[in-house]
Amino acid sequence: MLFNFVLEYAIKRVKENQDGLKLSSKYHLLVYADGVSILGVGVSSMEKNMDTLVVANKETGLEVNADKTKYMVMSRY
Repeated sequence: MLFNFVLEYAIKRVKENQDGLKLSSKYHLLVYADGVSILGVGVSSMEKNMDTLVVANKETGLEVNADKTKYMVMSRY
């Protein structure tokens, strides 16, 4: 339960950025259990959101596991 509260704080910090891809009028973040997917319209918006998540996690004592972190860049062009 404590983990959920702490992760929710970090997620709210990322949502405050409001920088990313909109899905069905929602912003750039999908969260399930301990998995977080950050979406963006470009690499820079995803990096900004990831940096915000890392900072918020450090404030609460959590850390992002770099070994489990994956990213994918897609483009129509």
